[in-house]
Amino acid sequence: MIPDQTAQGMYYINTAAQSWQDELRDAIEQKKVEAGRAIDRGVRDWLCRITCVRY
Repeated sequence: MIPDQTAQGMYYINTAAQSWQDELRDAIEQKKVEAGRAIDRGVRDWLCRITCVRY
């Protein structure tokens, strides 16, 4: 019974680890998108103030 349970447990750990990696990869990608949008918005606001002050 031990080898059967060990194989099943290793499969479960491998599956869970892959799921965690996928979730982490998705979270990192989402944060990259959010950071890019925040930077873009900040630069646009900053440039708008510069051009608005000139006129």
